Amino acid sequence: MSAKSVAPPEPSSKVAVADDAPAATAPPATGAGWGRFLARTAFVSLRPRAFWTKLREGGAVPSTAELLWPHALILTLADGAAVAVGDIIHGHPADVVALHGALAFATAFLLVIVFALVARAVVAGRGGAGVNLHEAFAFSVYGLTPLLLLGILNVIPVKWLSMIIGFIALPYSFYVLAVGVVPFLRVPERRGAEGAGLLSAGLLLAWSLTTALAALPTL
Repeated sequence: MSAKSVAPPEPSSKVAVADDAPAATAPPATGAGWGRFLARTAFVSLRPRAFWTKLREGGAVPSTAELLWPHALILTLADGAAVAVGDIIHGHPADVVALHGALAFATAFLLVIVFALVARAVVAGRGGAGVNLHEAFAFSVYGLTPLLLLGILNVIPVKWLSMIIGFIALPYSFYVLAVGVVPFLRVPERRGAEGAGLLSAGLLLAWSLTTALAALPTL
């Protein structure tokens, strides 16, 4: 009996697209960062004690990039824009509007940076357990959120409104910072009140200087 020859199977003409083409990836969620920004802004403003505890227990402080954008830059830019709009309504010349708005933004951002350095120095002298500059910057960004938020009221064209807003917002800002000294900055409880007092004094001084500097174009 002769063996029956079997022809080899012809290669398939189908193309395995799934194997050859790169795997499709979902587009980045562009709204995620904004969602976190809005949620954290509301959380730290309305429930600061719970906010600081959750931020520390979460295990990872947001990156410097996320702290800067959108949080710090949006709030400080909003302050500068509010000042410029208020000046326009008040009838100031264009050069004064531009300079005052730019200075308001720059000094608000400078306040965040300076207060981070103040917080780092206070913690280092009060027994804070290994709080680095990045964590001090996060404390400044989030702790100053209510104060920066109220700066948006500068759209109201009233002279020295920034000072008035500050004196209203500062006491609450002191509270927001004070309740974060122990859980977030890890200052021992026995030195928590001392640390909170020094931070409040440092904020008052830094805010007074930066606010006065921002107001120079309208004097």
